[in-house]
Amino acid sequence: MAEASDAAEAPFLVRGGAGHKSLASRSAQELALLYEIPIAERSFLSRGGAADGKGSGVCLLSLEASGSRVLAGGKDGKLRLYDFGGMDVTQRPFKVFVAEEGYIPVDAVHGPAGKFFVASGSSAPKVYDRDGVLQVDMMKGDMYLKDQSNTRGHTQAVTALRWHPQQRNETLTASLDGTVRLWDIEAGPTNMWDKLENVQMIKVKTAQGTPIMASALCVHRSGQTLCVGAHDGAVKLYDARAGFEKGARPKLSFSHVAGGGRHHLGDGYVVTAVEQIPGKDTKLVSRAQDHTVKFWDVRMARTPTKVLSDIFTPSEKCDLTFSPDGRVLLVGVAGAPTEEEISGVVDRSSRLLFFDVLGKDTRPLLRYADPELSLGMSVTHWNRELKQVFCGADDGRTQIHYHPVLSEKGTMLSSTKSRRQLRDSDLQFGGVGEIYVPGAQPRKKRQNPYRSEQEERKARIRPRIPQNGPFAVEEATKHKGTGMAHIFMQDKKEEVDIRMQDPREALLKYAGQKGDIVDHIYQNAAPEMRFAESTLEQLEEDYKKKQEEALDQNKQ
Repeated sequence: MAEASDAAEAPFLVRGGAGHKSLASRSAQELALLYEIPIAERSFLSRGGAADGKGSGVCLLSLEASGSRVLAGGKDGKLRLYDFGGMDVTQRPFKVFVAEEGYIPVDAVHGPAGKFFVASGSSAPKVYDRDGVLQVDMMKGDMYLKDQSNTRGHTQAVTALRWHPQQRNETLTASLDGTVRLWDIEAGPTNMWDKLENVQMIKVKTAQGTPIMASALCVHRSGQTLCVGAHDGAVKLYDARAGFEKGARPKLSFSHVAGGGRHHLGDGYVVTAVEQIPGKDTKLVSRAQDHTVKFWDVRMARTPTKVLSDIFTPSEKCDLTFSPDGRVLLVGVAGAPTEEEISGVVDRSSRLLFFDVLGKDTRPLLRYADPELSLGMSVTHWNRELKQVFCGADDGRTQIHYHPVLSEKGTMLSSTKSRRQLRDSDLQFGGVGEIYVPGAQPRKKRQNPYRSEQEERKARIRPRIPQNGPFAVEEATKHKGTGMAHIFMQDKKEEVDIRMQDPREALLKYAGQKGDIVDHIYQNAAPEMRFAESTLEQLEEDYKKKQEEALDQNKQ
């Protein structure tokens, strides 16, 4: 438990009890400065619009390498982009969008040139530019094919993704279909659906050769080794240079959970995160749903080098992160308090735990205690450039922790800007979004934005009809048109326009005159004109009458 003096001195940061004996007399703030932990002040990123304040939990966080922009994803299915250089003290997102309707985003990671890779919750991840514009859409695989190597995309939800540390145009994804796939985002779509197909793939299997779902992914900084966490509680290492072959086996496999690696499925066996310790090529850290975090040395991976217990991990996306120098491990405690917290063994308000990576002590170095936060934090990010800690809380708020001495820019830059006046484009009516009015005509755009409205009206005036010259038109024909066909027909028209007469009347006026056109035609062929004496209707009526008379005679 925290000391009373520490709690009074730092209401949100208390000592955990770990550290060398020489550090026992130091306060929590002094330890934070010594280990360069930026926990002194905090701010919150606004959700924007009517959804501001508490709401659905934050499920992913990703920052650019420079730390200028932040991507936060919520369980409401929306992704929010923040720009510290353009925000004011309200820290509102400049763009809110949905990667794929009906899905909750799972993971995201930033790459070169500000691009970010998003696992939208479906089987098709997407690549966006730094402004949130879709650049590449991956292909969905054929779920009816038994052999996953015969399809060019994932058939189930993508759970983790990473950008290749050495190849700027390559990305890797892990999925519940039991495969890890390599993508070349600059190759472009090669099929009729304009979707990107994967280049190579690895099948993740148990020790018995049974396919197993992949839940976590990590790429060695050299790009030569892939670390995959599976649903059976095992961590598997593949050689990236020769591992993308059909039937390739991992070069190393060890179980995080006791009794794992034998196709056990369910709570307590899923590995939620696997990360490499910065600066340590042979050291790994994994977290699983058995509520433990374990340190590994791949040179002797039979047993972990250190085990951190009582790390409540209810979700499959609870992660972990390191300080820029790799000395401190940050773990967010998610979900409801554990039995140990309720019984008073552990401070139930502690939601961020800081551990000494190099030491052997398994107790936390510092605890972040927030009495107002009752649901915990599931995702964390420690930015190298800003030296600030970003935490996604389960109540929907994104916290930013910083230190006035250690941290730079980021939220310290936007928090100093006064609130700007809202424009019409900033207003959102009940979260509805854009309003469509039926029958409304779009406003006509100006042809020249530098021309005034009066000049624009003058430019739209119809030019006058020429009075002189070869194209001059007489006054009498101005109201009739100036087309070439009309001008040509002016001299051809008679006083009586035959085009306006009835052709039947024009022919009947010649009837009975000498030299009738009709008589002249049939004079030799049919001298005697034979016309029908009655119409078809009259013939039909006469036929009916004859039938009735015949029936009456038969009755008599």
